[in-house]
Amino acid sequence: MPSPSRSSERVYRGLREQILTGSLAPGSRLVELQLAQHFAVSRTPIREALKRLIAEGVVVADPVHGMIVRNVDPAEVEDIYVIREWLDGLAARLGAAHASSVDLTRLHLLNELMRDSALAQRWEAVVQINIKFHEVLYSASCNERLATIGRSLQDAVARYSPRALSDPKRVAAVLREHEDIVAALEARNADAAESAARRHLAAARHNFTLLFERAP
Repeated sequence: MPSPSRSSERVYRGLREQILTGSLAPGSRLVELQLAQHFAVSRTPIREALKRLIAEGVVVADPVHGMIVRNVDPAEVEDIYVIREWLDGLAARLGAAHASSVDLTRLHLLNELMRDSALAQRWEAVVQINIKFHEVLYSASCNERLATIGRSLQDAVARYSPRALSDPKRVAAVLREHEDIVAALEARNADAAESAARRHLAAARHNFTLLFERAP
């Protein structure tokens, strides 16, 4: 039998993945008994997993409906993207000095995969590849603390990425913006790399703003 801590970790990872990918939409109820049956565990690991998700701010205790998946309000998304604009810029600046040939090859391949997935209208793959592109960019900075902060902020808005990256025009723009970043990294031009990364995040922030304005 798996230990309670391992069961709790499995439940936590499973629920978190469903929330970040949108399988569990904002407002979804998280009923302990149903979750215990779904994950084939007792209610104790469920409670422990939910506590962690509450601490991360993706689940809240609603006085009427119980535990629910928390929605992220537009102001919070705006705040996160303002921070990410600077952090991605810093990651790109550092990457211009530290990115290896392997990092650059991976970034090129990810952009090609993203283009192919968009042409095939595999939008979920587009989202996951985009996330991976930014993870590699942060890794190329050779600053693990910066990469950790960047990942946490990216996770905070991941639930909205499927909406943002199901528009072919926006995906085409993202691909061009990614190409600008990689070109600057290859040229070892720190100023250009930072500028390209910041423009990319500013465009993403603007796109999210439009999505919220159009939402019913």
